[in-house]
Amino acid sequence: MTPSEIQNLIFPRLDPLRVPIAASGLALLTATAFGWAYFDLNIRQSLFLTSLGCGCKPHYNTNDLTLCIGWLLTIPVGAVAGFSARNLARTLRWCFLGISSVVLAYWFVKFCYFNWWL
Repeated sequence: MTPSEIQNLIFPRLDPLRVPIAASGLALLTATAFGWAYFDLNIRQSLFLTSLGCGCKPHYNTNDLTLCIGWLLTIPVGAVAGFSARNLARTLRWCFLGISSVVLAYWFVKFCYFNWWL
């Protein structure tokens, strides 16, 4: 066996879509874990409700905090999707980024739905 055949046995060549999907999926799972922790602190334990007030109060309240946290969790996942798709062919890259955008928009709406006061 040649060294390249041994290397292919140990580290098989990956399908071009496998790496971007795995990277984006891992980033989305990480954001979901942080989102779940925020949900636990915000809704179940009402940690931010005592200091910031519910969504009916004027100025900065828990709904504004929810939007900030949601964007802080969504933007890095989108960046990972864009960065991991850079080596794909143009059509495949745009399809992957379009699907990733739809999934991220859905995730952001669900995050806000579960963490919104009022």
